[in-house]
Amino acid sequence: MNEVLKKYFDDKGWKYSNAESESIFFFGISGVNLTIHCTADLDEEKKRFLFCTEASVSVPEEKRRDIAELLTRFNYGTFLGNFEMNFENGRIQFRTSIVYDSIELTDILLGNLIMNNIISMDLSFPSIQKVLEEDQTPLDAYLFMQGQIDALKKEVESG
Repeated sequence: MNEVLKKYFDDKGWKYSNAESESIFFFGISGVNLTIHCTADLDEEKKRFLFCTEASVSVPEEKRRDIAELLTRFNYGTFLGNFEMNFENGRIQFRTSIVYDSIELTDILLGNLIMNNIISMDLSFPSIQKVLEEDQTPLDAYLFMQGQIDALKKEVESG
């Protein structure tokens, strides 16, 4: 299965490094709104795949409750994946995962999990910045993101 993941990364032209276990891959990617640190963990023994993106920001302690509220608002209704924040260090990540014991792990399936993750982090980051840098409320920052998504949908629908 590692070969499927390596091929997916190679086909995208993404440069990655492996942990000693060779089942964990690290790389960075530049999104529209931020540089994203990515970790892919393919556990062939347990037949599960985990992909995490980490925002290139550490939330100051005094903003962590507001960001936690914003991330909760993002998570509500999210179909695939979830946002998390480490309250000890302020790191924000988005994670997607799958257990694949009864299905074949293909490049299409991996691509859906990985790209959904990267896009979710990238689209959400401007709202995170609004809370961190512009002192917007979590609700206002969430509504800003919803407006951005609605605008993208209209653009796609209009061709």
